[in-house]
Amino acid sequence: MRRTATLLAVSFFAASAWAQEDKKTDDLKPADPDTGESTVEETTLGLLPQPLEGRGIKFAATYIGETLGNPSGGLKRGSVYEGRLNLAVDVDFGKLAGVRDLTFHANMFQIHGGGLSRGALLNFMDVSGIEALPSTRLYEAWFERKWGTKLALRAGQLAADTEFMTAKYTDVFTNASLGWPAGLSLNLPSGGPSPPLAALGARVRADITDNLTVLGAAFNGDSAGPGADDPQLRNRYGVNFRINDPPLALGEMQFLWNGKKGDPGLDGKSS
Repeated sequence: MRRTATLLAVSFFAASAWAQEDKKTDDLKPADPDTGESTVEETTLGLLPQPLEGRGIKFAATYIGETLGNPSGGLKRGSVYEGRLNLAVDVDFGKLAGVRDLTFHANMFQIHGGGLSRGALLNFMDVSGIEALPSTRLYEAWFERKWGTKLALRAGQLAADTEFMTAKYTDVFTNASLGWPAGLSLNLPSGGPSPPLAALGARVRADITDNLTVLGAAFNGDSAGPGADDPQLRNRYGVNFRINDPPLALGEMQFLWNGKKGDPGLDGKSS
């Protein structure tokens, strides 16, 4: 007999800036903690000092915590608490060293608590977008060079789901259905470059118009390396920095509408 699980979820989100409300005020809001863009903005809650801001160095801290329960069905009933602290640093080398249009971004996760999918449901599409084995790990660390406002090259340890095959409001929802597709995470080696594992690679982004963007990237194809155990155990701290595995190449065209501040109607993206 098939058993269907019932989910109860309570989550909270605390960040160094106000949560995003709508597109009319997007320019003043922090980026999604997993977007790969800067998680730092001028408007903060005043909880995180920025002593080096004048020299182009900014810090950010984001915390997501969730209590999830399975009152019926699944493998077993129960509840868990899980959380993820995201610490990030962004460097503007134009301010720091006079090198214009060059930036650096890095962030790390401190992951703790249990996982409802792993411990009680054994489903392929995780209930939570932050579920992972407890660890303190490096996530992304990259340099980006821009040429004007239309072309940018990013290289280093990257996550693919920050820009490819994702939705703008991924982290607003508890489950992982709007993030990295389950078809890729189940079939690519080590699940592909997606939370909590990133991979060495390079990405080119060209903003053809205000509404059309073309992306291309190449990653090392296995962020954890071969093995039979959990990839998160094979790359426990996010510092394997593998470069010799078969590559993973991605390309995407993104079309945006009603995305600029002041545009009428709901905004959207097709890719």
